[in-house]
Amino acid sequence: MTHLPRPHARLTLQNVGFAAPGRERPVLSGVSFEVAAGQAVGVIGLSGAGKTSLLQMIANARNCDQGDIRLDGARYGDWDSDRLGRFIGYMPQDCALFPGSIRDNISRFDRWGGVDSATIDHLAVEAAKEAGIHELILGLPKGYDTELGPRGRGLSAGQQQRLALARALYGSPMLYVFDEPNSNADAAGEMALLRLIAQLKAQGAIIVMAVHRRSLIGAVDLIAQLGDGRLERFGPRDKVIAALEQPPAANAVAPSDNRAP
Repeated sequence: MTHLPRPHARLTLQNVGFAAPGRERPVLSGVSFEVAAGQAVGVIGLSGAGKTSLLQMIANARNCDQGDIRLDGARYGDWDSDRLGRFIGYMPQDCALFPGSIRDNISRFDRWGGVDSATIDHLAVEAAKEAGIHELILGLPKGYDTELGPRGRGLSAGQQQRLALARALYGSPMLYVFDEPNSNADAAGEMALLRLIAQLKAQGAIIVMAVHRRSLIGAVDLIAQLGDGRLERFGPRDKVIAALEQPPAANAVAPSDNRAP
């Protein structure tokens, strides 16, 4: 497989769809939009609209049944999967932590891939600092070598979420996919997350995140509204919000163009 260069410019979804076994209707169908480097997209919609499935496909944690997802024009299938994973930082809703040390969880168990210990230590500590969890880890009895039980047992829900955020930041990916990243955050944690999003955007990263609290809407540049598995609206944040806040009779507007401005 051809060794493609690190992506840096854009994420493109082309007619993306997914059908779950046993369901009459697709979970997602015909989702298309494009996001440029330095932009954040907030994915909104009612429960069951397909937000988590869409984020899983963008994170390459689930395959599309239809369409393509591309980074800088290259389909996900054109990349070596391990190399592609280096460019994507994924923070799922359930955190998905594994038995092992905090260091191993942050580093995605890089030691099994032959990465040298000094490199892992440096990248893990840097990611923990960015996620605002470094001092908390140092306060644990064995620091970064503290062993976690299944599903992160030994940490609170908020601590697990911040550790999952550090894992997503590990190695400075180009694309970040966050599924409701502030669901267990207190006010201080939410402010830290807002600062981090601004920092990542300034570095030229792309962020796609499911948003369930209005407090994160101000951090995004674009909004993708899903409904019944389809993209109902996509466009600049203020334009989409204005359309959503119009009275029902005036709210039947056509979706905006599905490309970043």
